[in-house]
Parts: sequence; structure tokens; C-alpha cells
Amino acid sequence: MTNIPVIKSANWHFTAKCNYSCGFCTRQNSNGELSSLESVDAVLTSLQRLGIEKLNIVGGEPMMHPLFYELLRLSKEMGFVACVTTNGSLLNAATIQKMQGYVSWVGISIDSPSDETAAEMGRGKGHHLAHIKKIVPMLREAGIKLKINTVVTKQTKDEDMRDVIAELKPARWKVFQFLTIKGQNDHVSDEFAVTAEEFEKYCERHRTVELESEGKTIYPVFESAECMCDSYFMIDANGEVEVNTPDGVLHVPLNAVTLENFSKLVDYEKYAERGAVYAWH
Repeated sequence: MTNIPVIKSANWHFTAKCNYSCGFCTRQNSNGELSSLESVDAVLTSLQRLGIEKLNIVGGEPMMHPLFYELLRLSKEMGFVACVTTNGSLLNAATIQKMQGYVSWVGISIDSPSDETAAEMGRGKGHHLAHIKKIVPMLREAGIKLKINTVVTKQTKDEDMRDVIAELKPARWKVFQFLTIKGQNDHVSDEFAVTAEEFEKYCERHRTVELESEGKTIYPVFESAECMCDSYFMIDANGEVEVNTPDGVLHVPLNAVTLENFSKLVDYEKYAERGAVYAWH
């Protein structure tokens, strides 16, 4: 009898296109995207077969894909809980309205309380945070839960995000140590990487930040570079499984993944330890 895996969520890097140029991005040399609704449907069908419940739609910037809203519709029809992870630049009243009813969560990347620092790292052109502050009330009005994602780099390791988090009141806040991926961003590691000790100091500064979700008090999720390795089930822009190895990124056909060999692609214990499964409905 086959044991059902604990992996219930997948990150689909739906497109490699992006309108930002974040210097620390882990997908700098990624490419491709699916061009037909049939191919998108095939990926969703495979994920459904594997027991995936929550779909994190990421990029690049996923809202740039011409089939973005079709993906949301199909995901809803197939019963997935959809989360869109975006830099937020394309969010406005019109796009949020189109997402309403199809998207449960929007994850927005905010790495610094300073728009100037963010711009220096390639995150926007000096008004990234200011824009996010304008659109967060629109998300809330649309019934879409807010998650904030923060990458800790050499430029931001000494900053304090507590006031930003208190103002935006996300239901989740995930804090990541800069992650080096061979062939993607290893050429900028010296410029952006932080040590384990530096990351821990950042975590300690923010560990007691209180968030509210479904009437309960929760705390930020902190993910070290070591924690992230092998703990995500990732699909690339071409619809293949993506595995980060010491020698670079390995691609595996999604239709070759079964419940029996799932454990070779994702470390179940790491997945559980980072709190990947939570009350996302």
C-alpha cells in the first residue's frame, strides 16, 4: 500500500519574465514558459494526481504571463488553493478585482523598509513599498489574505522591519536567508550573501513580531539557506520539476513523478519543519 506523502503544496515558477531586476534573484538565468492552455491544464492535472492542494504561483513575475488569469480559473475549478507571489508592481484595483474569488493569498516581496535600499538592489525604482502600502487595503477588501516575503541580504541584515509589518498586518511573514543557486545567482554571492550568524541576528530582532491569522496570534517563519534546500516541490516555467543540487539545477519531467518516488525530490522532514502545511483555506 502506498503511503500518501506529506507534500501538499507546490511552487510553480509560471514564467521567467520579470519587470524588476533584483540583483539577488535566484532565477536570473531561467527561461521558458508554457504557451497553451492545454499544457497548463496538464501540469495542474499532474499536481492533482500527486495530492497537491495549495499552488504557489511564482515567477519571474507571474502576472506577466498571458495565461495568468486562465491559470487562476483552472486552479479554482480543479480545487487548488491559489497563492500568487508577486513583486506587487502590477497589482491595482482592476487586477485585484480579476483575481477576486480565484486567489486565496497574495505574497508580496518586501525586503527593506527603505525604498531607496530596495531600488539599489533592483527591487523597483524607488517607490516599491509606497505602492504596496496603497494596494494592501484593496487586497483586504477583496478578501485576499496577505503574506509578505523578505530576503535578508548584506544590504538589509541590520535593518528593522517591525514598523512595516505592524502597518501592513500580513497574515503570514516569511523571512529568507539569501540563497545561492549555482548557475543562477552564484556570481553575486559575495555582494549579497549573509552568514548564518548574521541571519540569526536578524531573526532574533524580529522573532517576537506578532501576526494575526484567523483570530489567532502567530509568528514569522524564518528559513535559513540550509532549511530551504530540498524542502520545496518546485515546477519550472516549462512545466518540469526543478531540483537544486550542488552541481546546479536538475530538471525532471513532471509525469515521471509518482507517489513512490516523490521522496527523492523533496525532503519530507525539512518540508514539515519549515511549517509548509498550515491553515491556508
